[in-house]
Amino acid sequence: MMIGLLSVVLIAAGAPVLADRSSPAIDPSRQSPGVAVIERSAATNLAGFSITVTRAGVATVRSGLTNRFIDLKQELARQLYADLDRAGKLGELPTGHCMKSASFGTTTTIAYGGQRSPDLQCAQNAVERSLDADAQTILRTATTGMPQGRSLPTMIAPASPK
Repeated sequence: MMIGLLSVVLIAAGAPVLADRSSPAIDPSRQSPGVAVIERSAATNLAGFSITVTRAGVATVRSGLTNRFIDLKQELARQLYADLDRAGKLGELPTGHCMKSASFGTTTTIAYGGQRSPDLQCAQNAVERSLDADAQTILRTATTGMPQGRSLPTMIAPASPK
């Protein structure tokens, strides 16, 4: 009970918290076989994304109600799948913990072969760092031109009395 209360207090205060796997947006057991899904979670000022990538380099970007289809450079898809094959079972990769803001921190995972990676932003070895680099490159490429942030309310300062 005390640990739970302390966590709530730290989160409410905006203190950094350890990143951990959260509930996946896409259940890896229900995805198409042989297709990789890269997910970046949402944060206070960033929209979340999922990007489905085929071996042929066809990508489907999903953010909220927006779907966009793009052709990635074949080399990006080839590199991602080579690293996925090298990684083996994603669910058996070591889970890292790293400090992230409770409000602004995101997670990046890859679902493939019925398994999900740990948060690749907290990579523990060379395989995870390679997968994170692949995911970040594909995220940047696939989301170019898409809105990244959420609209924030505009604050208007009250007029000063004369």
